Amino acid sequence: FGSKGKSKKNYTVEEAAAVVENLGGSFVPIAEKIREARIDGPFLRALNKSDLEETLIDLGAVDRLSRRRVAYELGLEA
Repeated sequence: FGSKGKSKKNYTVEEAAAVVENLGGSFVPIAEKIREARIDGPFLRALNKSDLEETLIDLGAVDRLSRRRVAYELGLEA
């Protein structure tokens, strides 16, 4: 997606889900939840650190490493 010149923080729902899905394994269900909840980059960017962490937990990134990995891949802080 970077080749399109799109900021990571402006991902659409599908782009955000695809980035997480490409991590494979236990991240695939997290990507599915991103799609189901229609979560995009601007929504995630609007969250403060505490709310971002809670949202990532709600999406299925239950351990700290997974939350950090998802946040990193989406260009967010966690």
